[in-house]
Amino acid sequence: MNNIPSYALYGEVFDSKGLPPVNIERIQKRAQPNGWNIQPHQHENLLQFLYVEKKGGVTFFDGQQVGFDAPCFIIIPSGIVHGFTFDEGIDGYVITIPQEQVEAALPMSGNSVSTILHRGSVIEGGGDRSLLAHLKELFEVVIFESRFAERYLANASIHIVTSILVLISRLSDNQKSDENISTNRKTDLVERFRTLVNKSSTSALSVNDYAEKLGVTPSHLRRLCHEVLGQSPLSVINKRLIIVAQRELAYSTMSVQQIAYMLGFDDSAYFSRFFKKHSDKTPSQFREFIRTVGTDN
Repeated sequence: MNNIPSYALYGEVFDSKGLPPVNIERIQKRAQPNGWNIQPHQHENLLQFLYVEKKGGVTFFDGQQVGFDAPCFIIIPSGIVHGFTFDEGIDGYVITIPQEQVEAALPMSGNSVSTILHRGSVIEGGGDRSLLAHLKELFEVVIFESRFAERYLANASIHIVTSILVLISRLSDNQKSDENISTNRKTDLVERFRTLVNKSSTSALSVNDYAEKLGVTPSHLRRLCHEVLGQSPLSVINKRLIIVAQRELAYSTMSVQQIAYMLGFDDSAYFSRFFKKHSDKTPSQFREFIRTVGTDN
């Protein structure tokens, strides 16, 4: 944990007391210069939350990996180690504010928001466009207020931020009630993907091809496979190809070249390298091994 950097704002080492009461910026401001990857770090005494308007990515909370797609909100409480792998072109807002200020303002706005302030979480935006439009207006008001932070001692930003968090907490409550339905839908899509892979048994179809057949984006399919199966869709495809290849090598009289072509490989040498990478044996070595085992029995 001692090796985890601590920032006020990512990549900038300075005293968080030097920050304005509320710091707000576009997500792209730090994501793009860093190649859309934000390495693991933490913020001492600072609450940070994002409103993702465009694209998605993967975030990491203390070792847990969570995929997300716009529109959504990401809550990062003080001291939580986190990082991001953003989709190129992602955009939205990110607010950084002393957590104690938010907690102090909660009695004025209600305590329902307190449940989302103590663990990293991704909260889906849902389909209420009017609510999302209202939230965007509030983020823009925070930007407006931040321009006058040094001119006026009285600043409304903290109260607007608290209002934003109250609305986000409502989305969180709704998300929990829909969680089982959402999980079932995710599992169902992944199973449909596996069924398509099992029926195809060819390397000619890529992850993009399967995503198109399922009516989702490749990045969404990747995130669901990681979430449900703990592996990438490419791993699912490759494992199926190896199973079919092993079956044909064990039970058919086809040559290695014929099996390679059957599986969609244009180059039998590439197929041999692919097979060895995933099974530790070349196709010929695997076939000889199976024949030897059969003879011994």
